[in-house]
Formats: sequence, C-alpha cells, structure tokens
Amino acid sequence: MKPKKKALTIIISIILVICLFPVRLMLKDGGTVIYAAVLYKVIVWKQIMPIEEENETSTGYRTGTDFYIFPFNLGDKEWRE
Repeated sequence: MKPKKKALTIIISIILVICLFPVRLMLKDGGTVIYAAVLYKVIVWKQIMPIEEENETSTGYRTGTDFYIFPFNLGDKEWRE
C-alpha cells in the first residue's frame, strides 16, 4: 500500500507545481501585463488614458497592481479606482 500512496503524493505534487507556473499576456493598452496561472492572477496595469485639464488635453498613464487567488482569478478584470 505504501508505494501507491507515495506515487499518488508525487503525482499530486507535480500537478500543484504545474498549476503555479504563469502564462504572460501583454495587452495593447499601453503596457498592461497579466501573469495568469490556474491558482492565481497578477495584473500589472499601465493604461494610456487622456488627462483633461483646464484648456489642455494630454496623455497620462493609469498604473497599479492587482492580485487575485482562486476562484476570484477567473473571468475578465477591469480597472478599479
């Protein structure tokens, strides 16, 4: 019985390690990068956005970092202020 338990433990460990490796996705919104794995998601925001000031319009960036763990990492995420 011990060899089966040991094999099962090794297989489960390998599956968990694979679930921790992220895939890097780059968005074309100014430099936002998403690191997505099965168990978590990290979003490093850098969105180009217009800044409206008195009689002047220029371009600025929204920046920030969000971290989501399973099951909240599923689905699309939008910028929150």
